[in-house]
Parts: sequence; structure tokens; C-alpha cells
Amino acid sequence: MQQIVCGIDVSSEELEVCILLGDNTVNSVRRVFSNTKKDVKRFISWLRGNGVELVVIEASGGYERVCRRMLRESGLQV
Repeated sequence: MQQIVCGIDVSSEELEVCILLGDNTVNSVRRVFSNTKKDVKRFISWLRGNGVELVVIEASGGYERVCRRMLRESGLQV
């Protein structure tokens, strides 16, 4: 079984996310979440529901810090 990976493009207001399957095909479900604690919780739930095992996040002037911390605290590999 191939690892399912999620990539995040970070801005001050949004997290634009896309899931990449192990066979390098892009999941047709792309989402945009607000870059807030409340929406990051929803994002984590969405990741788990899609079987994501690894999250790759852009270092973006500090805008990624809260999201990265919450992902790590949830037990996801970042």
C-alpha cells in the first residue's frame, strides 16, 4: 500500500490543500480551509477521513506555525 500525502499551500488567510496518492495521481478533491484554529481542526478531521499519513507544509513567513503545531499535536507526520 502506498502512502497518502497531503500538500498545503499556506497564506495568511487560507490553507489550500491537495491530496497526492501513492501512485502520484492527484485526488480530485482539493479543499481550501481558513488559516484559523477552528478550521485547522476541521482540516485535520478531513485528513483523517481521507487516510492521509504525511502532510507537507510550505514554510511561509510564519503563517504555517499554528497549523504545523496542531498537525503534529494530532499525531500526523509533518
